[in-house]
Amino acid sequence: ALADDGAHLWGGVGDAGLHRVALGSAARARALRPRGEICSNHITKLTRHRGKLVAGSFDQGACVLEDQGWRALPGLGSPMVHGLASDGHDLYVATSNGISRFDRRMVPKKIGRRDALVLRWLSRTAATGAVELGPGQVALSSAHGLVRVWRKRNGRTRARFTNHEEGVPFAVTALSSHGREVFIGSEKEGVKAMGYGGAPARRYQDPVDLPESWVMHLDAVGPDELWFATCQRGVAHLQGDGHAWIGKHNGLVDDRVIAISADRDGAFVATLGGLSWVSARHDTARGFGLAAGLPDPRGAALYRDGDELWVGTEAGLARFQVSRADGVTVATRAR
Repeated sequence: ALADDGAHLWGGVGDAGLHRVALGSAARARALRPRGEICSNHITKLTRHRGKLVAGSFDQGACVLEDQGWRALPGLGSPMVHGLASDGHDLYVATSNGISRFDRRMVPKKIGRRDALVLRWLSRTAATGAVELGPGQVALSSAHGLVRVWRKRNGRTRARFTNHEEGVPFAVTALSSHGREVFIGSEKEGVKAMGYGGAPARRYQDPVDLPESWVMHLDAVGPDELWFATCQRGVAHLQGDGHAWIGKHNGLVDDRVIAISADRDGAFVATLGGLSWVSARHDTARGFGLAAGLPDPRGAALYRDGDELWVGTEAGLARFQVSRADGVTVATRAR
């Protein structure tokens, strides 16, 4: 892909990220995400396992940030990562060809006969997501339903499978959790909230709760405060009995939203046109683009780590320092 902004020529290369060269000069193009720093240019998921940052990618598997730099995780079923979740003991990586598991040293941990049957089955089935539920528990989704995995006192894993007939939507695209509920986003059925026991307790869909029912990502701040990222119609914020829809018409940089990370003050929103922050009262919206330090405006993953915000894009990973002054949240690129 090529684009000319009048001062620079931008070139996107299939396996080498985004490059920029000043027009009218003989200078060599500068890569915004030099090769060799991380497993892939296109970062799709982020989490921490045993204190270490883990990144999943669209086409090159997953890698972990260690003292010596980034190290690729071996033995994944597929290089396309759809989810990462740590139960504090093991890391689960959801790929397009099943679930892989790694121990506390980031060494592959075989899923064998001592594990729950449903977990062994999921290790060979296309997985669509993964999320932490709390200490010792994760939830994993596939085309067939939702699996809750927990660890017993003797160290063995147990799993419970909930299928579509029990309320899990088809085409799961996103997972979040709060308390003892799992929030499941889908491509056509909006979002369902389910208790750990199974049956859905609540449902969110258009035109009542959402501007559209294709949900790309979601974040549960509390049992009654939810942020939803939709595919083409911006963000929905539900708080108590009220809701608001935020899009380009009121400050969002783009209506095509990929990821969201929220707290009581507001939400960071990764879109295909850059990064936005929206206040919880919807009275402030601030955009962050290439000038603010994004390697590429096309955001694909967000991970809030205290006062740090990690942003995965289609051209690499950026780290921002988050601060709040006079009621306004600001993200500044960190080295």
